[in-house]
Amino acid sequence: MPRGTVEYYEEMVDATFEGDMEAARERARLFMIPGMGHCSGGPGPNTWDKLAPLVEWVERGVSPDAVVAEHRTGGVVDNTRPIFAYPDQAAYSGPSGGQDDPRNWVPENFRRR
Repeated sequence: MPRGTVEYYEEMVDATFEGDMEAARERARLFMIPGMGHCSGGPGPNTWDKLAPLVEWVERGVSPDAVVAEHRTGGVVDNTRPIFAYPDQAAYSGPSGGQDDPRNWVPENFRRR
């Protein structure tokens, strides 16, 4: 269950950064992928380029506020969305009533919440 990871992150923020989430985000980011199994698999977006955002942050000082994750079925991408750094979440903001239509599962139909 993901709750343990969230609790660990929140405890780290409290212990290391005196509860200051913004200060913590300068050094650590947590990305919670909805519908993903433990490290991969599951019905939600479950693959993304893990190395590029880390290289940008460490080598160029550009911290990732979001990563784009995708899910494939039979080798075809059928779900793509931004995953924002905790505690932010992606919320569907596309066409009204279209949240259950896979054609709408594209990054531009999600906003930060």
